Amino acid sequence: MVKRYSPLSIIRYPLSIFYFAVFFVKQTVCPKFAAIKFGKQNSGDTMSILSQKYLPPFLGIATLTWIVVGTYWFKNQFWDVPTSVNTTTPVNGAVHLPFYFPMGIAQPIFTSESFSMFKKTTNYLNDNPNKKLMINGLYAFNEVPNQKPSKLGEQRAEAIKSVLIHLGAESKRIQTKAEQRDNLYFFNQQLYDGVEFKIVDSPEGRFEALNLFFQPHKYLFAENDDLKKYFTALNEYITLHPNVKLKITAHQDNTEGGRASKKRLAYMQLFLEKHGFLPKQFEFEDVKDKKPLAEAGQIKNRRVEIRLIVP
Repeated sequence: MVKRYSPLSIIRYPLSIFYFAVFFVKQTVCPKFAAIKFGKQNSGDTMSILSQKYLPPFLGIATLTWIVVGTYWFKNQFWDVPTSVNTTTPVNGAVHLPFYFPMGIAQPIFTSESFSMFKKTTNYLNDNPNKKLMINGLYAFNEVPNQKPSKLGEQRAEAIKSVLIHLGAESKRIQTKAEQRDNLYFFNQQLYDGVEFKIVDSPEGRFEALNLFFQPHKYLFAENDDLKKYFTALNEYITLHPNVKLKITAHQDNTEGGRASKKRLAYMQLFLEKHGFLPKQFEFEDVKDKKPLAEAGQIKNRRVEIRLIVP
């Protein structure tokens, strides 16, 4: 975690109290003490000597002591906020975050530490393609009267997502949702920890979309060891995660005509069943020549695309 308040923002309060106390003591208690100890006639000179000899070192020691003790007391008394968190890994779960949301507002207010945390999270996602980030936008029911409050939670999550995308994270690696909570922490009409982060496994990153390319009017492709390993690992993963499916999309070039893409789709079904996939584990789509990747006649247009569908 990171500091929510800078040291100066907390220290200035106990310091102001301390110097007011020093001023009060100097103006009231010390003259009375000098008058009692040395008599009224000498009290002025005595005060001057006391101020020159004892007051500076006393103020120095007392100031340092109060900065430490007073700041600790003030923070625990009025700011019920942890001062630091572990930043060696990106945020995960319910953590104290270096930004807050004004009550009823979706746009966050950032601090100097915010973007350091966002950059670390972005770098982590980019370095770990098998992971993705879930952002849960939180809201209280009474934040937005006469409006649908769940929209506020969604907007908060999307606002954080847009920052991460701006810093270089892939949009498809970040998912957002909203949730109402009754125990949210508001202070001075400001919501702290208004979103939650969770890092989860991303099968889309583990198994990149695969394109198989074909010769004109052909629907067969050459198998090799890399393809066999890929489909074996893919089958094992889908077997362990029955909610995940394969999406098979067949394409053809506009110079081919006929039923080239349909034949490619039929062959892919036979190929997958041969490698142990069950029909319920995949979906098929024939888009013919509607989504070319290159100019007419190019091999990139004669392809079958295989990708995972994660609900």
